[in-house]
Amino acid sequence: MQPSLLSCRLSMSFAYRARQSERCAEMKKNQSYDPSPINQPKRKRATPEEMQERRDFVVDFCREFAPVSVRGVYYQATVRNLVEKTEGGYKKIQREVLQARREKQIPYRQVTDNSRSFYQVKSHDSLSNAAESFAYTYKRDF
Repeated sequence: MQPSLLSCRLSMSFAYRARQSERCAEMKKNQSYDPSPINQPKRKRATPEEMQERRDFVVDFCREFAPVSVRGVYYQATVRNLVEKTEGGYKKIQREVLQARREKQIPYRQVTDNSRSFYQVKSHDSLSNAAESFAYTYKRDF
């Protein structure tokens, strides 16, 4: 009598699991692997004092070196170890700048964003000004 396909697959599955279990037991004995990031200590949250220190730095720095970019404030905050040098640290500084602007601790003009382009449609005060501008810039193709 031949074993069925299902019973062959089941026995192969059990054999695979047994080998995996043996490997895991051997690794635990040897401790030759790094611990899982799940078992790492959780991230440290900022205390209210640290958040206030960060806010004070952002406001003082923007007032002293205006106009500044958010990226410039972020770099200075990382040098002073107020935030970590990650995307999360950058977002913390962005939030602080935005909140300080909304609470009117920092005027909007003190924080710039030079990476954005400004496009404006050319307009004129009157029809005569438009005609003068057109006549000045007109070039005929010969």
